[in-house]
Amino acid sequence: MTLHIFAAELKELWSPGVVVNGITYRIGVVNGIWDGRGFESVTKTQGGGSLAGCNACHFPGVRFANSCVYPHYSSYLTTNDKRRLKRPLNVPNQSLMFNLGNNISQPPIDRMYSEYIACGHAFNNRTDKRILAVDGVKGIWAFEVLPYASHIWKTKDRMHCADHAVKDTINCLSKTTR
Repeated sequence: MTLHIFAAELKELWSPGVVVNGITYRIGVVNGIWDGRGFESVTKTQGGGSLAGCNACHFPGVRFANSCVYPHYSSYLTTNDKRRLKRPLNVPNQSLMFNLGNNISQPPIDRMYSEYIACGHAFNNRTDKRILAVDGVKGIWAFEVLPYASHIWKTKDRMHCADHAVKDTINCLSKTTR
């Protein structure tokens, strides 16, 4: 519930904004930094270990040996990539699981924000409460009320978060040409 209150405050700070000396300033979130569990909690998504895959692309996992694995990514690597050689040969069902062809098509595309919202609505409107997620989504995050929600950079990778925070700060402090 705290995030909904924070989102409502941010919405007011964006529109109408804050007027200082006749200049209207808009205040918003440009980047969210979370660890894995925090990311799942805030975005209301399943983690990367789910059958739906991570919430960033259409790359589902498969059940194998009592766990969820993502073996098919290597079919999108070049044929001489060293990671293709890491497929185990002396495990049960290796030909079923690891005998991948050379896929020359493009890898799965990133999920669009609109798809995430549609899955969130489908989850919120589900009639069967035994459904725990729709394509890895377990609802819609609190920041959806913000007009710029689809542009908030969400990540759990600290190095890139720091890089984006620095670049965004420099961009915010630099003069714009309008």
